[in-house]
Amino acid sequence: MSERKWVKEAFRNPNHCLSSVTTRDLNSAWKGHELSSHKMREWGAVRSFEEALEKARTGYTEITEEMKDTFEAAKKYIYARVEPKHAMPVNDYVGSTPNVTRAILGLPKDMRRVDVKDKKVPGVHLVYEGGVNCGHEDRDLATYGARMLALVSLCIRQQIPVKLSITDSTEGLLSQSNGVVTMEVTIKEYEDAANIRKIAYWIAHPSTFRRINFAWMETSPIIERHCSGYGYPVSNYDDDCEFVRKKYESEGAFWFSSRDFRSDDDILKAWERIAPKE
Repeated sequence: MSERKWVKEAFRNPNHCLSSVTTRDLNSAWKGHELSSHKMREWGAVRSFEEALEKARTGYTEITEEMKDTFEAAKKYIYARVEPKHAMPVNDYVGSTPNVTRAILGLPKDMRRVDVKDKKVPGVHLVYEGGVNCGHEDRDLATYGARMLALVSLCIRQQIPVKLSITDSTEGLLSQSNGVVTMEVTIKEYEDAANIRKIAYWIAHPSTFRRINFAWMETSPIIERHCSGYGYPVSNYDDDCEFVRKKYESEGAFWFSSRDFRSDDDILKAWERIAPKE
């Protein structure tokens, strides 16, 4: 039995992705078929492909109250359960402030300094698979994405450098029927400041996965066949998720699907996977 195929097209940043899906011709698989990415109707929380492009470039400027509430509640929940990382004061012979108690008692090392030689925490590459099947409402995508955003926020609070990518992985678009194709877009490099509104669009706005990703399927050269309904998202099944997760683990990345963020407790489980080991 032949090995299950996994084919990925990776974009180095959002502009690279948007430029590709708007300038490439349709691939041979999608020629002659209806283009769901461009349907003029309420789909993916926008009415047109052009509106999705605008939001992708400017960020999630009108984040819904429901998503804000989900994000803030998730942050509050996990922040209360994960001890914050701070530089700890250390007693020494030299320092910036005296340790009065030790000085009065005549003990050595009666000065305090902040230990800036704390062990450097390695960065983590987080990958979020936000695609779901059509049985999920737009608000579901926003809720799952808001929880992923809370995980990113926690990493930043814990002083962990984060590289963040989004993926949409689909079965049914290769000649091998169970093969998987993945669109990957890096939306934050380790050294980048966290632009929460732009990050929020790519991981939580439904049009990322219901307009932009469909346009990618329609134009990507790695797609080998058309599948009505645009294939089957790997988030449908645990074994498909595990297949892609292991592929990313082999690349040193932590891959999560929307199935991993159905509750605030799930964020803590995700944190346990990536938290630096003492």
